[in-house]
Amino acid sequence: MRRVIVVSIAVLAAAVAAALALPVQQPPVAVTADDDIAISLLCQSFKAASAEVTVAAASTGEGLRTASLSRPDRVDEPGGVAVLRDRAEPVVVTVPRSAASGGVSVVAAQAGPERGLSAATCLAPVTEQWFAGVLANPSAQAQLVLANLDSTEAAVDVTVYGRSGRLSVAGSRGIVVAGNSLTTVSLAAAIAASDAVTLHVASSQGRVSAALRQRSWEGTTPLGAEWLPTAVAPARSLVIPGIPAGPGSRELVITNPGDRTASVNVDLLGTSGRSDIAGLEEVEVPAGATRTFDLTNGLAEQPGGLRLTSQWPITAGIRGNSATEPAQRDPFLLAALEPVGSDGQWPVPVGRQAGVEVLLSNPDTADARVAVGSGAGPADEVVVPAGGSVVVPVRAAATPLVRVKGAGTQVRAAVVASRMVGDVRGLAVVPLVALASPAEGLPIVYDPRTGA
Repeated sequence: MRRVIVVSIAVLAAAVAAALALPVQQPPVAVTADDDIAISLLCQSFKAASAEVTVAAASTGEGLRTASLSRPDRVDEPGGVAVLRDRAEPVVVTVPRSAASGGVSVVAAQAGPERGLSAATCLAPVTEQWFAGVLANPSAQAQLVLANLDSTEAAVDVTVYGRSGRLSVAGSRGIVVAGNSLTTVSLAAAIAASDAVTLHVASSQGRVSAALRQRSWEGTTPLGAEWLPTAVAPARSLVIPGIPAGPGSRELVITNPGDRTASVNVDLLGTSGRSDIAGLEEVEVPAGATRTFDLTNGLAEQPGGLRLTSQWPITAGIRGNSATEPAQRDPFLLAALEPVGSDGQWPVPVGRQAGVEVLLSNPDTADARVAVGSGAGPADEVVVPAGGSVVVPVRAAATPLVRVKGAGTQVRAAVVASRMVGDVRGLAVVPLVALASPAEGLPIVYDPRTGA
């Protein structure tokens, strides 16, 4: 069952004033307890005439299951790795919580609205999410996809933070998402092309897995599409990993949802260590507002991550693209992330011809040791220097299987995948945050929105 709500931010703002083939690398399988806790993840999928959409999920434990969102009773048990192509609706993946598990959706298209290479991590349903750096105007379409994995309905409120502050928008409160279904909210033109906004998606009832699909246009010519990753909730210290090397623009988007102006320090966590970015040593973001800052010259095509520190909680992301020539450009979008966690693995179905790297950034004052593996082979220990970043190549495969163990560290991680898609220099960045294991503790907190 699918409902589409068209809530143009034009109406919203007016209301303010009124190639992917098997074989797949197989992970080693570990036997898990019969009473192991299961976690459900939502993997984005849709059918498009000009695009290939692939969902891949993997787990080291027994009990990996897949089903369509609207038919959770029709379950497949594919074993250690599942690769699903061109499913018409999102896929629900169930994995044991004690295992190293993860999933990724990839879209590849030579032309049309989905042009380029884009990827999204499969996410568990939650009661709130943040999306920093959304563009919604005549040259940039944004669709908020709200999926409800539970059998009971959910209700969602969306708060928008723009350049001039918080927008009070009609139709953004009490959006109902029926059980085992999705609702798509289309955000249309309302702001200047240079103005990015940040969305806070919060459930007043139930929980959802939200995703933001961003498409760019020049007139009627599509310039690319990408999934905007979920950013961490506002905090005084943030890390944005996964800035790829190479040409193209880079823009930092910072949102300050508080009621006082925030002074933000920006540090580059580069492969040569920590450094300032010329002109961005300290920037100010007014209360309740979103601001965009140009990083292109300051980064000078370097890979790495950013560390942001502020006296008041903020959230942030990065918008960029892969080339200087418009005909070759492919957008990529990054977000501030939590540490990678104790143990996770992610199959990345980008094709054997793609270049795949893991980019690790360490904001801490001491070196960190992280294990990085590919496929069923042993993981290698990687030292991520204090205040720096490391790039780890991943061997080619139809669906490279990336495993990262970062227990006890502050390291943030992302996979950077690149390949030609027709004439487009396809570029996609996959954020990596492992599912918490039972050893890390399962906090039990009553949440009236979920009734549990």
